[in-house]
Amino acid sequence: MTDMIGYAFQLYAIFVANSTTLSPNYQLLANSILSNKDNWEKDMKYLIPALANYLVAMIYKYPDQFTSGAGLTSLQEIVSHLMKHDVRMEPTAMTLAGAMFEKLTAPEAFAKGFLLAVFHCMHFYRNNTKSKLIPLAITKAVWSCLATFAIYQGLQSLYAACDSIQPQIFFMVLKSEGDKLKHVTMTPRERKYTIVAFSQIMADAPTDVVEIVAKSLLELCCSQNTGFQLASSVTTNTEDLLVDGAIDQTFAFQRSEYIQLNAAKVEVSDKLAQEIPSPEAFFLSSLTQLAQART
Repeated sequence: MTDMIGYAFQLYAIFVANSTTLSPNYQLLANSILSNKDNWEKDMKYLIPALANYLVAMIYKYPDQFTSGAGLTSLQEIVSHLMKHDVRMEPTAMTLAGAMFEKLTAPEAFAKGFLLAVFHCMHFYRNNTKSKLIPLAITKAVWSCLATFAIYQGLQSLYAACDSIQPQIFFMVLKSEGDKLKHVTMTPRERKYTIVAFSQIMADAPTDVVEIVAKSLLELCCSQNTGFQLASSVTTNTEDLLVDGAIDQTFAFQRSEYIQLNAAKVEVSDKLAQEIPSPEAFFLSSLTQLAQART
């Protein structure tokens, strides 16, 4: 019975996304998820992505319910909690944060705290994985989330929040991990937002960073989605990549796998559908303008 709860919340997210009015039951369920801190503890790791999916659907469909008060505060606290390396639910935290940056007002303090947690997360995995590499799932989630931040909150807001942590830290990280941009192909919208946002970022980046980003975006532009999709997919466990002693391994999860029902993914609108119909053309145009400006 417990294993079915994750499926149920994914289906509830679809019901919310396709609803025309806010059902009291949907709001009560969201309030329960937000207010019960036990929902987000380690022994619920297998269920947390499904709970987050439900909240994301609510944020997209009924953002007014989270613009202020306890709901917004709880969302911020949940994201901060999930970003802790001992919880190891960073991609889920970044999905939830991305929805908040898109549909809600992001307080400066929260944006700074979240970005600091992102940089700490990348530093932790680079120094504690057996290969000394950041897991690809983490890096893809980072770039997708920051692309959403840039498009909805603005590039200058992104730069300012990052610089408040450490001047130029964004471009330092981009120089180190920018070659992973080519892997952000999870959904067509995430792929498009990554191409568009980082095409714009190239205009502000140092030359050595531009070369890395341009090469990776070119590969991303050339990538093709086959259209084939399994009915479900299983998430990977980042703890398998860590060196011994990096985290407390004495805690036994009830279940270590979360099964995503791909047919139950919530489709979200594309802000750039009319303005930028082709991200590939936008990238080439940005590259041309950058070359002309720097010659």
